Amino acid sequence: MGQREKMVHVMRDFRLVRLVRWITMALVLTACLSSDFLMSNSLPISLALIGLLGIPHGANDHLLFFQLTDESQKRHRRAIKFFAAYLGLMSLYGFLWYVMPAISLILFLTISAFHFGQSHVVPLAFPSEKWRTWSHLLSGIFVLFTPILAHLETALPVIAVLLRVEWVLPSGFGGFWIAVSISVLMTGYWSYLLLTRQVDQKSGRQELLNTLFLACLFLTTPLWIAFAVYFALWHALPSMEDQIRFFREARKNYRLSTYAIEVMPFTFLALLGLWVVWLLSGKAIDTPFRMGLLFAFIAIITLPHTLLMTYLYRRLSFKTFSSQLK
Repeated sequence: MGQREKMVHVMRDFRLVRLVRWITMALVLTACLSSDFLMSNSLPISLALIGLLGIPHGANDHLLFFQLTDESQKRHRRAIKFFAAYLGLMSLYGFLWYVMPAISLILFLTISAFHFGQSHVVPLAFPSEKWRTWSHLLSGIFVLFTPILAHLETALPVIAVLLRVEWVLPSGFGGFWIAVSISVLMTGYWSYLLLTRQVDQKSGRQELLNTLFLACLFLTTPLWIAFAVYFALWHALPSMEDQIRFFREARKNYRLSTYAIEVMPFTFLALLGLWVVWLLSGKAIDTPFRMGLLFAFIAIITLPHTLLMTYLYRRLSFKTFSSQLK
């Protein structure tokens, strides 16, 4: 078996990808024709997307852990191990946010870039691990920093809340044009990989097209819309698809409805906890503070989820490779 075949991973449902692209383009056109509508409704739309898809995509991590670990151990022992490790990591990271917010923010950005980039390169076939690593890194940087830089005047107050400092945007700082430059460079990068055949041509063309759609989304829509649409539709939905595929390989008659039922309990608990913190924070606080709370919450649950998904993708890759050998 050649190296190119060994790098083939899971494939995504193109119908779902196409639907996400249509929704993205509709939002981009809305932003271009009536930016006031999206701006005035960006917060409720964003919270709805994060609540309906973003948070639920990590709400069955415990079941993934049970399926991925040694089934010879009793289930209650594995449950104790999971919740001790998961809640322990969350508590440790939450404490780190309290005592060292700057380091915690850097860690969050690093983890998020890794996790987002990971979900982009998983379906792609590369002839060399070097190009997979570079694509992983650059994709994560692109989807994380492009919207932040394009809307720095909105992002900075939230970053200031997270860091507990006063931060003023330097006069004349061209964050938007840096975001444009990153988008152009990312488009050029995928074009280069395609021209030099460093990536599978079919999947590479799809990723190039995805980059163009995302660049339009990040550069034209308000920050919270851009983040929520990416997080919920471009990241959480494919992640759910990968999880469902994994469960279907391991459990007979596993359906979408099964997945929806299984994620409900912890989705409810997560949303309830966030709502309680939101209420306790006070009615008089401003939007940056509320969004800072939301992002701190997402950061705390992202660390253990990323570790688990990394293990899952390794198993999916191995299963795909093994099935090709038979």
